[in-house]
Amino acid sequence: MKKLINRCVLLIALAALLLSAWHLIPYWQASREASVAHEELARFHACGDPAFVSRIPANGHNDDQEGGDTAALLPPKPASSTVQADESANPRPSPLALLNAGNPDCVAWLSIEGTVIDYPVMFRPDDRDYYLHRDFYGNESKSGSLYLAEICDLEKSDNLIVYGHNMKDGSMFAPLLNYRKQSFCE
Repeated sequence: MKKLINRCVLLIALAALLLSAWHLIPYWQASREASVAHEELARFHACGDPAFVSRIPANGHNDDQEGGDTAALLPPKPASSTVQADESANPRPSPLALLNAGNPDCVAWLSIEGTVIDYPVMFRPDDRDYYLHRDFYGNESKSGSLYLAEICDLEKSDNLIVYGHNMKDGSMFAPLLNYRKQSFCE
């Protein structure tokens, strides 16, 4: 009888382990995908390669539409190879301007030195929690995106409220918890 009870407990424990793994593996995959997407956006923001924006759907959301056209945003190329473009007369758009062209909801970029916080900030005042569980592209994402509160006025406000998740994997706003340590603050 004792042997039967031990086997039942072992089978129940094994079933619980398999069920837990079945629920955790998609979470880890989604976390990894979100991390890769955020790293790609951060690399773009750092270098500003306009080819990146052509991969963003025209309306900034993943709904199987063709990519946005960035040609109008880029300065014209010189007519011949001997003529050099005057950069000051025709400046290249900033990475943020290109991101905004790809997704108009992208209104800012938030970076905090010494942390992994290096993300676009989204703003959709008519749909307050749209980016709570969506990435820059509008795809479902557990980590979501950083986004402004719907009450913010980009033109008049001195202070803006930025929402974001505190992810257990250390992404998004999780590094802000380090500021509780005096050594980190210094």
